[in-house]
Amino acid sequence: MRILKIWIALIALVICAAFVVGYADDKTEPVPTDTTAQDTIKDTLKGDKQEAPKPAKLKPKTFQEPSDFPKGSAERTLAEFMAAWKAEDWEEMAKHCQLTWLADHKDATGLLEANFGFLTLYEFKITNVTGGPGFKKITFSITGLVYDMPSMEKKQIREANVIKEIAPRKPSEAATWGVNPISALS
Repeated sequence: MRILKIWIALIALVICAAFVVGYADDKTEPVPTDTTAQDTIKDTLKGDKQEAPKPAKLKPKTFQEPSDFPKGSAERTLAEFMAAWKAEDWEEMAKHCQLTWLADHKDATGLLEANFGFLTLYEFKITNVTGGPGFKKITFSITGLVYDMPSMEKKQIREANVIKEIAPRKPSEAATWGVNPISALS
């Protein structure tokens, strides 16, 4: 009885394998016979080969530049911060940070690189601005590549607090704008 079960299982396996092979053979397409490998080689040597298709043009990316905003505005300060991020110029990025944050972080450029350097930024657009004369919450969209890997494109909507300070922990409407980088991280 046991031998009979083994034979039945073996026959079923052979039938299944034959079905799969036969099914796969039905799906294969015939090889075109209008050109042979020799003809292709001859055409290539003669210079008659066709040009490779050109890749599709990529959609231009939107990156708002600092010059798109009035001098001395919170929006321009954020745009300068973002342009420095795009250029991976951490010293320039630090110049546009909030004075309190700079005072609390002695290695500001190193922290900026550690927190922002993993994302190669190529799109930036301000979408909304709220707040008063000395404080702005600016909503913006960004797109970038995580560690320069095309398969790791990241699109996000973020908010940054942009604050006017005359000195660390001394807000003043008569001061200069600075981006709080921690707020711009999420």
